[in-house]
Amino acid sequence: MEYLRTLHHCSSRALVLQQRRLSFTGYEPSSDTASSGSYQQITASQVKERLDKGDKITVIDVRTPDEYAAGHIPGSLLIPFDEIKVKSDQLPQDKNTEIVVYCRSGRRSAIAADTLISLGYAKIYDLGAVSSWTYGLEK
Repeated sequence: MEYLRTLHHCSSRALVLQQRRLSFTGYEPSSDTASSGSYQQITASQVKERLDKGDKITVIDVRTPDEYAAGHIPGSLLIPFDEIKVKSDQLPQDKNTEIVVYCRSGRRSAIAADTLISLGYAKIYDLGAVSSWTYGLEK
């Protein structure tokens, strides 16, 4: 029982520290993010299965042009994570389009997913690292 109290205390403390860190960095979740929840994680096998079935999903590589040229998921678009807002004309017009984002490690794709949510997109999935894609890359 003491373990559970300690665990709860540690979890609560971590949440408070995380909130303070986000506040310190100036990050504030948008009302769109808060109301829609946020993006979801998705596995490479789930993406592959959806693509093979012909589901209409947009896959976006949010790495740099050099990283994209070195190998990317076939059919994916290149929109670097820090250019999503300025290149929003390259995004689907329908805000209910399912969008999957990925990068090298998962950090930039998480930022990109948050940005897409803030732009009003409702169905965002984060694949994370391109290394999880074991189905071949296009160059």
